[in-house]
Amino acid sequence: MGDRLDDIIDSSVAAIVGIVLLCAAVIPISVQFIGDLTGEAAQYAPLLGVVIIMVILGLVIGVIRFFQSNKR
Repeated sequence: MGDRLDDIIDSSVAAIVGIVLLCAAVIPISVQFIGDLTGEAAQYAPLLGVVIIMVILGLVIGVIRFFQSNKR
């Protein structure tokens, strides 16, 4: 019983740390980097925006899959 609770607490803390790092560091730095693109590199700005969104979705999906696999 304690092992299951430890797994839930560990995964919850990891998810919270991941979300905080994403919101506090990755997104602001990425947005600033994308905004500073000039010339031919500016054409990749929408693609880099999609990459940020995919990172966020990947984190959410990873947490959901972790909890789904623990139920089995």
